[in-house]
Amino acid sequence: MNNIDETKAWLRDINEFVKLLVPEIRAQAFEILAGKRGSGNMNAESAGTGQTDIEEYFATVSDAKPSDAALAIAGFWYSQYGSAPFTRQWVEDTAAQVGLTIPSRVDMTFRQAKRNGKPLFQASKGEFAVTVHGERYLKQELGISKGTQAPPSGGDE
Repeated sequence: MNNIDETKAWLRDINEFVKLLVPEIRAQAFEILAGKRGSGNMNAESAGTGQTDIEEYFATVSDAKPSDAALAIAGFWYSQYGSAPFTRQWVEDTAAQVGLTIPSRVDMTFRQAKRNGKPLFQASKGEFAVTVHGERYLKQELGISKGTQAPPSGGDE
């Protein structure tokens, strides 16, 4: 078994356990348990790069409800490119790539996403960007840190 297969198996084991926990502590529990891997450094960030590995990241949301899966995809974008805007097409392509089910009108999911009455995203010219409140939600509730890479042109990969 190669290192990637071992990593996937480890993450699946953690995911099975974390699913049993109350939603409010899942992200923190995942970070704690994944960090116990040792030299594999199994937190959501690849060692030393600040980049989130797509397979590791989405291993924890494989059975999320569609709206939560859409927020997780936006969280992945944020972990890579910070608050740079992304497109609906990028979200749909990413969902297909990682095998997640998202709402058919994912654009409405982002337009209506709020926590404590504050919008998580702002829409402009077919693109969505994380608001300040959205950044706080992604950091505190989902345990995602802000990425610093330059986004692909036009918000699509």
